[in-house]
Amino acid sequence: MEQENLLVHSSARPAVRLPAWLKKLSFFDIILILFPVALLLKGPSDPDLGWHLRVGQDIWRGIFPFQDIYSWSMPGYAWVDHEWLANALMALAYRLGGPIGLSIPYMFLGFGGYLLAVRTGALISRHLPDGRPLASMAGWRLGLGLMTIGLIVNNEIIGMRAQVVTLFGFALAVYLLWSYLLGERRNAWLLVPLFWVWANMHAGFVIGLLTLGMTLGLLALAHLVPALQKLFPFDALQPADYGRVFRHLALVLGASVLATLANPYTWRVYEEALRASLDQYARASITEWMSVNFQSSIGLLIGAFTFLMLWWLLWSRRFHSAWHMLLLPVFLYLGMTSVRNTTLLVIFLLPWLYAALAGHAGLRDFLEKSVDRAFGFRAGNWLYYAYNFTLALAPLALLAFTATTWLNSTLHFDDVAQRIGYPARAVDFLHARGGGQNEVLLNDYNWGGYLIWRLPEYKVYTDGRMASWRGDKHILKEYSRIVDLSPDWLALFKADHITLTLMPSKSRLSNVLHQMPGFRPIYSDDVATIFQYTP
Repeated sequence: MEQENLLVHSSARPAVRLPAWLKKLSFFDIILILFPVALLLKGPSDPDLGWHLRVGQDIWRGIFPFQDIYSWSMPGYAWVDHEWLANALMALAYRLGGPIGLSIPYMFLGFGGYLLAVRTGALISRHLPDGRPLASMAGWRLGLGLMTIGLIVNNEIIGMRAQVVTLFGFALAVYLLWSYLLGERRNAWLLVPLFWVWANMHAGFVIGLLTLGMTLGLLALAHLVPALQKLFPFDALQPADYGRVFRHLALVLGASVLATLANPYTWRVYEEALRASLDQYARASITEWMSVNFQSSIGLLIGAFTFLMLWWLLWSRRFHSAWHMLLLPVFLYLGMTSVRNTTLLVIFLLPWLYAALAGHAGLRDFLEKSVDRAFGFRAGNWLYYAYNFTLALAPLALLAFTATTWLNSTLHFDDVAQRIGYPARAVDFLHARGGGQNEVLLNDYNWGGYLIWRLPEYKVYTDGRMASWRGDKHILKEYSRIVDLSPDWLALFKADHITLTLMPSKSRLSNVLHQMPGFRPIYSDDVATIFQYTP
């Protein structure tokens, strides 16, 4: 303590005077705010972004996506675009503000999703038996710290993609559900309009309905097994209330299901969600649909986060909620069997982790007392401010780097597209060459969305919409047989009367086509090579 007083107060120089409002914050708070903002500043990286924008632009032109008009391989296919409203809003944001205008809404959705998750934890911690909620500033500090951890774990998944809608929708649904169960809301009817909007923006709304349905099951179980009532939801409900709450949530669930049918495709959105989730070939072929690989950076982060959290919770025996414990296997399965669902697993776990940490005496003391003593904006000598500014350099450097990268990728989209692996210069070549109506193009799967947007005069062979499409052909499987050089690849190539290929320059197919008679390279750069085929 004497050393601290010496550090803070002993100085021959006059003390630094600061405004009263600034004294409520600390350097630590500024650092905690900077990290989430820096992690959410992300440029375009989703390979499907292009077709989302093109479809949205066509919707505003009066062309609604009931069937495929963008490919030559499956023209007229009865397509269920479960993201149609998100696509229309993306196109509008892009038209009003370009790539920057498009990225800002997704930053807010991402920030809002993780913020709702930790505020759900704060809500639960207020109702824990013998619990004492954190002071306001301490609660925000814990919440921002957990948001940063969640964003780091999910950093490679979040960004400018419609999937962020499900991240936000799930976090909001859980928050509204717990608000009702703990008596802070008189009813849960706000879930109905939420599910209506959600169902028109992303098929992930099914996860929200599943969560609500499982909650109903747990209410029935707690009614039958009174011992569970002390865990779920922490004696907030009296035994006589379970029937009333069950009936109310059953009505909300029924109304929510009916609300989700108020979309252009009605019940077929469920069919599409089921088909995509059960398509084993797509799940084995598309990276984001695959199971978590614990040798990858995503797998290491989500694996470490989940293991350490569960180990700590079980070891400390803090906050064993029946809701969390019984739903945990479901979200572990969803998160570990599909990379894109790891965001839902983190959003599910964050409230649990917040409520558990909020009751830890040492952490409470640090957040409520030590932070203000060591990092507060208050009168101090130059050394005190020097070490605080030094601590702030890390998030400031990260923010400067991500902001520069974000601005560069949004203000100079075409240049960045080429650098991150999109065939921007090859597309310019095909634009100048013309003749798209007379060509049959074989394109790389990951470039299909970009070509739909940037090369509208050419129909694509395949793109991210078509992973589970099956008609006369299973398009993803046929594409894989060609690019993987299966024994019948050339026969498939010729049967489709393909005249142009646009593939990565270093792909196996491009290397082989250089040696094949009838294939002539008409354009090549370090990203893409275009071959013209003449039988």
